[in-house]
Amino acid sequence: MVDIQVRNLTKFFVIGENLLDNLSFEIQEGERVAILGRNGCGKTTLAYLMIGFYSLTRGEILIDGQRLCDCSLKSIRESIGIVSQDVLIFNGTVRENILLGNLQASDEAINTACRQAGIIDMIENLPEALDTKIGINGIDLSGGQKQRIAIARIYLQNPPIIVFDEATSALDAKTENEIHSAWKQVLQNRTSIVISHRLSSVMICDRAAVMENGRIIETGTPGELLEKSEGFKALFTSGGVSDDK
Repeated sequence: MVDIQVRNLTKFFVIGENLLDNLSFEIQEGERVAILGRNGCGKTTLAYLMIGFYSLTRGEILIDGQRLCDCSLKSIRESIGIVSQDVLIFNGTVRENILLGNLQASDEAINTACRQAGIIDMIENLPEALDTKIGINGIDLSGGQKQRIAIARIYLQNPPIIVFDEATSALDAKTENEIHSAWKQVLQNRTSIVISHRLSSVMICDRAAVMENGRIIETGTPGELLEKSEGFKALFTSGGVSDDK
């Protein structure tokens, strides 16, 4: 497990416009933290900075005391896994798609990952099991099945940090609840950030941080915020939160 420190983080997209504004916070090792806020608050920008999709403008991110900007992109991707709404599925077999998490994984490791991700029954019912070909972009798979493939990849990758970026926003409530069961397995003994506009996803976290205009304006346990914070509750009313950046 590792801890995360974000110090004075500022990200400019155009001159005079900050997507993140002097943002600072800490996540303890093994902690699950939900990041939420309205459209344009900067939550997805933060996630992309953490996994090296964007470069820092000002400030720093430290993982176990080591500055992220001093790390290679390869080491960042090995240490931080991401599960997003749009799961990458290519035109190959189920096995090949899951192996994106670790190309050297054994069949035993793949089967274990599939079992932990809750996808083993689906795979066993396919015509050629793991060697069944799936269409481009997973055209033959449901949204929940794609998410489970993404979670199986994370098991094979075995990163100490996981970022969930609006991973369940396109799923119905029943499927989302099933995916959460798989999440709880993969999140054990890992540091995680859950970016979501779904209350059910936020509630499985230890702590929630509400962002506004590139800053964190409120933190607490999800239960505390749900009970005491009108601003937190307002985010889950109709139209309150968007899954945009």
